Formats: sequence, structure tokens, C-alpha cells
Amino acid sequence: MNNFTPIDFHKTRDFSKKLNDTFEFVRQNIKPLGKSILFIAGPPVLIGSLMLGSFMGDFLNLSQSAVTNPDAIENYFLSANFWIQIAVGSIFLLISGVATMATINNYIILYGEKKSNQIEVSDVWERVRQTFWMYLGTMIFFMILFIVAYSLMLIPMFLLTAISPFLIFFGFIGIVCLIFYLIFGSSLTFFIRAYEKTGFFAALSRSFYLVRGKWWSTFGLVFILFFIVMTISYLFIIPWYVVTLVTAFHNTST
Repeated sequence: MNNFTPIDFHKTRDFSKKLNDTFEFVRQNIKPLGKSILFIAGPPVLIGSLMLGSFMGDFLNLSQSAVTNPDAIENYFLSANFWIQIAVGSIFLLISGVATMATINNYIILYGEKKSNQIEVSDVWERVRQTFWMYLGTMIFFMILFIVAYSLMLIPMFLLTAISPFLIFFGFIGIVCLIFYLIFGSSLTFFIRAYEKTGFFAALSRSFYLVRGKWWSTFGLVFILFFIVMTISYLFIIPWYVVTLVTAFHNTST
């Protein structure tokens, strides 16, 4: 702790400095942040993995019985049990994503407020509890906008197909570029909503404003952050896979 120097998030940096400070933040907070993710986001991940394991076990049993009973697959997909598993699994998958994002962002806000990495899980949980519904609403808004945007993107694809199949390639490239533009332009929305206590569309607009003119540095920073988060997540994904496989094989054997 004698060598601890808090990172000033409001300081202007070039990309190299952003990268260095990002890794420094992870080094300073890997234990308390990981502990917060484990205790706050861990339970819904565990429940979701149990549901997925049960689904996989039923599906493996179904695959074996389909040899002698071809109608088993159709009956299973039309059964209430199948749709209940899909619904409950999707709900906990959504909760897990929201809880993880809320935990990380609220931890960063607490770090900035306290200028310290001595942050207790209870402090993070209190912030997560207060902002959970806001994060959930933001996630749902993004899902709706994604469906609308994807539907609108299909219109020029159909038009290009009617003109010439050769133009589909260029239309696909254009859609990919547009998707990347929207992703990086809106990448700060969750954090802005939690930090500035503003509405969804105001936060979305501000995110595009802050990223404007800094697309490449934002792209690099988001890529690095994604890589770091995925690396940390593997510490929690391994137990998740173990639980899922054990549950699946247990259901298959019974």
C-alpha cells in the first residue's frame, strides 16, 4: 500500500497513457474487484449454469432416445418444460450480465470517490442494489434499439439484392462498419447513467459526444478493456463450466 497512487480518471491522456493506466488499474484492483464480482454476480451465474446444465442433460437424454423414438425431439421442443428452461435461463443470463456490468462500473465510481482500492464488497453491493433496475432498463433499451436497427439495416440489403447480388458484399461491409460505429459510440452509456444520474437517451447522446473525434483511441481502449475483462472472467467461467458439465452428466445418468 505504500506504493499506491490513485488514478485520476479526469486527466487528459493519449492512447498510450490510457493503456498504461488501464493495466495499472487492473493491477491495483484485481483482488477487491474480483471478490466483488464473485459475491455479487456469482450467484446468478451459478443458478444460470445449473439451469443450462439441466437443459444440456435433458438434451443429451433426448438425443439418445431419439434413435428409438423419432417423435421425442418434436415433443420435447413443444413441451412446457423446454420453454420454462429457456425462459428461466435467459432471465438469469440477463441478470448475470447486468450484475457484472453494474458491479464493475460501480466499483470504478467508488474507486474514483475514495481514491483508494480498499473497497468492501458491501459498499459495491449497496451501489449495485441502488442502480440495478437502471442498468436492467438500459440493457433492455439497447436490446430494443438493436432489434430496430437490425431491422432497418435489412432494408438496404434487400434493395441491393434486387439490384445486383454482387452488391450484397458491399452492403454487408457497410452494415459491419455501422455496427462498430454504434457499439463504440454508445460504449460509455452505462457508465454515464451511473455516474451522472441521467436518462437513457441523454446518456446515449453524451456518449457519442465524448467519443466524437476519438474513435480509434476508443476502439483500442474498448478492445483492451474487453480483453482484460475476458481474462478476469475466465477465473469465474471455469467453475461455471464445471457446474454445468457436472449437472448435465448427472441428469444424463439419472
